[in-house]
Amino acid sequence: MSENLKMSRRSFLKLSAMGVAGATLTACGINASEATSVPGPDLTSVPPVAELVEIRTSIWGDVNDKTIWGNIANDFNAAYSNIKVIAEQYVEQEGSGSYYDKIKVGVASGTAPDVWYMQGFLWGPYADNKLIRPIDDLIERDNFQTAFPDFANYKANSQWQGKTYFTPAHTGSVIMYYNKDVFDLFGVPYPKEGWTYEEFKEMAIKMSGEKDGKKYYGFANAGGWSGIYARALHWIRKDGALEWDTIVEPKKANWVQDDIIDALQWTIADATTNEWTPAPAALAGGGLTIASGQVAMTYEGPWYLPNMSGPNAEATDGVNFDVIHMPYGKSGKDETVAEIGGFEINAAAKNVDAAWEWIKFNTTDQAQKHIAEGGRMCHLPDTIDRIWAPRAQELYNFKNATYFAKAMETGRSPIISGEGADLFSMMLTGTPLGVAWDAMAGGEITARQALEAANPECQAILDKYWAKKGA
Repeated sequence: MSENLKMSRRSFLKLSAMGVAGATLTACGINASEATSVPGPDLTSVPPVAELVEIRTSIWGDVNDKTIWGNIANDFNAAYSNIKVIAEQYVEQEGSGSYYDKIKVGVASGTAPDVWYMQGFLWGPYADNKLIRPIDDLIERDNFQTAFPDFANYKANSQWQGKTYFTPAHTGSVIMYYNKDVFDLFGVPYPKEGWTYEEFKEMAIKMSGEKDGKKYYGFANAGGWSGIYARALHWIRKDGALEWDTIVEPKKANWVQDDIIDALQWTIADATTNEWTPAPAALAGGGLTIASGQVAMTYEGPWYLPNMSGPNAEATDGVNFDVIHMPYGKSGKDETVAEIGGFEINAAAKNVDAAWEWIKFNTTDQAQKHIAEGGRMCHLPDTIDRIWAPRAQELYNFKNATYFAKAMETGRSPIISGEGADLFSMMLTGTPLGVAWDAMAGGEITARQALEAANPECQAILDKYWAKKGA
């Protein structure tokens, strides 16, 4: 085992091509509600030992994460007399590398923590290189199924090649925000449950223009930026099309489909040209957002709530807003981005049972209240509804928080891959999809032309990925 692990580390550090510096799963600042407690996992499965067992866990580098997992660790240590967890925060600083770079340094030196925080769509390379431990035997032993709901996206984020490695701890789904005052100004009824893509387009056009000398836009592709592939996921998939042959480890790029082309032509190219959405340059300046009052609709995650209302709101008195599911296309489903963050066990960890107890503890209502209080959304649709939603509605003065939970049931990831062809090698500035998005938003070429150029380049990346795997 140890010799294989050393080889895996060398291979991982040599071959890894993950550009993850900008891959932050953004936070939303809220407090927990007084929710009714439900039975959590059995926290007594570790037999008592004579000596104190210490385990180390990494946590993400945001300020709120230090508070969240510091509090959870304190509760855990108070509950266990024979285990002590030490939370280590890896903060990204100039010249110090990303969070994932620091994990890799720990792997190479043999000093990586026992438990690693990971984003659900980014840990495939660690499984490929046998750096994390499957947990199916632990799940079965403890009859611990509560953190693994029967939803496709949760399975895709938790499993790799038929084995489970990842336990969800918190989430973030992207849904539609709408500014009621802009709707009222233009005399447009608010969107209702079941609203459609065609209705969305009609609303966006009606609410684009000047009123009382002020420019308004029907929608924006994101709160304060132009949006890229991941943020356009619902438009791409709303009619049942999929831009790959499969989300997990795709072999074929299938971007040149009429439903995908039509959706991006309208939401990216036409909307920008006709000023139904602000141009990227205007959004980048931060002045034209739904939170500032000049945009009617925006699709954003829970992390955007503080911009809308409360002490950190962009507008002095906040925004009179609510949220709803993304408008339905032919599929009749909300095909939004649904992000999941959680924990995995280092394959080199010596105290596996203690590490597993720590991971399970993060899924209890006690821990989930800290997650909500500290500024992240809870881990399951149920805990989002029970613990997160009531307090979020109170703090940010809106009604329909349950749509965040519902979106976690039907939302999915853009792409999940192992060592090599990760999402960011196709999406960021200068990559095939990044170039396509810039060209569409800039009105340089049509969506069809942009995707016909990007598709073979994406395919080449996938082919290279599978060639390395010997497939």
